[in-house]
Amino acid sequence: MDDKEDHISKLPDIMLGRILSFLTVKEAVRTSVLSTRWINIWKLITNIHLDDRWINSNVVSDKEHFANIVNKVIGLNESATIENFSLLISSDKKYEAHQINKWIAGVSRKNIQKLHIKYSAKEVFPSFFPFFSFNSLEHMVLHMNCSLKVPSTAYFSNLQSLKLCGVVFLGEFSTRTTEVFFSFPVLKVIEADYCEWFQNLYIYAPQLESISFMNSVRVTHRATIKIFSIGIKMFYFYGDLLNHNVIIEDPSSIWNCSAQIFLDSDYPMFRMQELSCKACMFLKQFHEAQDLNLGIGTIKVLSYTIDFFTDIMPDFDTLDRLRLEKCTIEMLLKFLQKAIFLETLVLHSVEPFDEGVLYSPTLFPPNLQYSLKVVLLSEFKGDEHEISLAKFILDNAERLEKMIISTYWMWDSNSKLEEIREQVLAYPKRSSIAEVDFIINVRDNINLETSVYGNNILKKEFGLI
Repeated sequence: MDDKEDHISKLPDIMLGRILSFLTVKEAVRTSVLSTRWINIWKLITNIHLDDRWINSNVVSDKEHFANIVNKVIGLNESATIENFSLLISSDKKYEAHQINKWIAGVSRKNIQKLHIKYSAKEVFPSFFPFFSFNSLEHMVLHMNCSLKVPSTAYFSNLQSLKLCGVVFLGEFSTRTTEVFFSFPVLKVIEADYCEWFQNLYIYAPQLESISFMNSVRVTHRATIKIFSIGIKMFYFYGDLLNHNVIIEDPSSIWNCSAQIFLDSDYPMFRMQELSCKACMFLKQFHEAQDLNLGIGTIKVLSYTIDFFTDIMPDFDTLDRLRLEKCTIEMLLKFLQKAIFLETLVLHSVEPFDEGVLYSPTLFPPNLQYSLKVVLLSEFKGDEHEISLAKFILDNAERLEKMIISTYWMWDSNSKLEEIREQVLAYPKRSSIAEVDFIINVRDNINLETSVYGNNILKKEFGLI
């Protein structure tokens, strides 16, 4: 075989286009200067990534230069299918709606499978292009402040993951339709941040596994999202529960749930009570979860109607791990009474309390003796109520294996930490196998490598820290 012979150029055009798809757009276009054989091969690429941050032109404005590139890359592309198309536009570039819609229309005719658009402009982008009519789409990321017009009933046959940010949904006549039905037969992941929904949105997604909703207190209209699925494993909610409620028709399969509910300090008392009742009903959906993580806002909201929480909340029979942020002692004890098989407890700061509350016979959680195995007390400052709580757990947790006390460095010297450490270690332990470790970290970020009294149980039990 002649080593100087060009075997690659003899490959079919489609195969060469496939090879060039592994390169960046700029690298693929540059191959057109190799020979006449390669002039048009780059037009067959199926992976197109366009980012205006790598444009630097001295001839025309960056914005105009980038627009020319996008027009040519999309307009001259000859592939029947575009597997992956991403368009990233930085915040300092302002494009007209019709221009971006033209680009989207160009790729929509290519049986596109993966679509990623990020436009960082803060103002709402008046885009009404029908993204959800792309039947070939398998994955879509839409990160832009835009208005989308969608039909009242829509079927997305191939979409497997949907990630949205800043999208305002409108009906076919640019109005907020009362009811909209979305069907996703193969959808597995949905993430929606700061989106504005319809008054009632029904999502049918039998294969859905992960849900994440984040919204803003600035949105004043109310929306209810009902999700019909039987296999959801993870659920994350962050935002305003008064205006955005999420209802899972069958939450029994959810094993991990995180909830951070916004709390507006200006709410009048009746509004706080309404929010607290809604929070209880919302949380009730996840009483079969194995891992529950509640933020500071959620804890405060629930505390406004703690009696209602006690009355309507069923036992968390399957709860294995519980994480509470800045919890009141009353709320903590209520949860411990409900989580009868809890093994791992993480407390990110505890509000001050009277030590006598711990030993009230009406509040004492009997399951504490037999189920609790691992406890992490984070943001530990060495205050009297924190030491009392540590002592209470050591006094009562018969099967405790590990207590980890995490403190950020805020004291004048090692002496105070060592004094408190020795004080806690001197307390009698009900469990004969219990170990107590102190972890020194910088604020919220635990550094295992520089820990004075740390060990690897944090990596095993608390991988998120």
